[in-house]
Amino acid sequence: MILTIRKWQTNNDEKLWELVCEANALAPGNCTDDWVANAPALVPVMERILLLARQRDALSIYFYDMSQLFWLVQEVENYQVAFRLAEMFHRDYQDGLAEHATLYGKKLMVSMAARIVDFYSYFPQIDDDKMAQMLEIYRDCNRRYGCEYNDGDYSILMRVAILSDNRELAEEAALRMENVKYDKGFSYIFSYGYPMIGHYIMQDHPEEAETLIRRIEQKEIPLSYRWCYEEGFETTGRELRRWALICSLLLGKEKAFFLFFVSWEPLGREQIKVDFYRTDAALFDLLAGDCSCLELCLRLAWRDVRDERSGKTAPLLGVLIDLSWYCYFQILDRRGVHSVSLEPGEGAEYCRSGAESMERVKERQSGERQWPCLEVAAYFERQADQLGAQMDRSRKAFGYRRAKRCFEVCCLEKESL
Repeated sequence: MILTIRKWQTNNDEKLWELVCEANALAPGNCTDDWVANAPALVPVMERILLLARQRDALSIYFYDMSQLFWLVQEVENYQVAFRLAEMFHRDYQDGLAEHATLYGKKLMVSMAARIVDFYSYFPQIDDDKMAQMLEIYRDCNRRYGCEYNDGDYSILMRVAILSDNRELAEEAALRMENVKYDKGFSYIFSYGYPMIGHYIMQDHPEEAETLIRRIEQKEIPLSYRWCYEEGFETTGRELRRWALICSLLLGKEKAFFLFFVSWEPLGREQIKVDFYRTDAALFDLLAGDCSCLELCLRLAWRDVRDERSGKTAPLLGVLIDLSWYCYFQILDRRGVHSVSLEPGEGAEYCRSGAESMERVKERQSGERQWPCLEVAAYFERQADQLGAQMDRSRKAFGYRRAKRCFEVCCLEKESL
């Protein structure tokens, strides 16, 4: 259930307990997919719990509900509620609310602060000053109330450092991560492996990142840490290397990209788990010579367009997605696939606005609509340029031009060699 709360923790408040039970009825068990599926009904209930818990001074329940709700609304791309929760947290911090919370409420507040910093890093409406302010709030909360429970937050800070190319923050997080006990609930792969791979790439030590990937692939980690291999496909070497390639492109590290790409192996259509196939993986597979997933990739591209237009894609992710498709469709054209077919109403409906050339959809005799690959690439380039310019205006260190140039050098100039 989404809120593991007993009645006595509500101070036997009948109304509060009734709402907690209602939320758990909508999110039973431990299957988060079910929680997400019920989000339209679940989110309003959890918002009511938040308000009532604050009125009743049930601060542990208040911060617990806020933490779970913050996770849930990001899962369903309800960023409006996520921003509202972040602002509520900011006011709570200014009001000194943590001083009146239990130890459990205090450590939840520390983790919430770290997650808000991470969330903010994806949106251009949060400028450098706001980011710095939120980061200082996290540091203050961690200094006052942080404990072993909060050790996993350092990997979140490392991700923020990588996305913003903040070397000082990366060093701070790396020092902390070295002292975390990864046999006590924090996954070595997710809380150390992924973030440290990005850190090594940022510091221009890609060979150390490759060594870490191989150590994890070959399970050369302490025995007490190996429980983390049970966590699913993202513990594989392919997924670790995919993350290394993304970091290399985002940070403009061409040498690192080619080092990791040498070992990239396409899975082929038969082995791909459709629900988990990512845009960047589609680009890397095509770059490695695998065209077996073209139909799947086209569906994925149109879905990405639809999600971006409906506001379901965080802008920073949108930059990476759009640059990936910008390169993907140019490579398709170079390999002789000059146009792609669209199911009626599927692609043109979402991509038409903002690009005059996208209006010129050709009709084949069969009735399928054809879209020139170079026009598709041009559309995604315009989208990436627009989002990249927004990120650059609010974040001095973001470096969109650097990232775009790295995509072009690594994916397009390599292709033309």
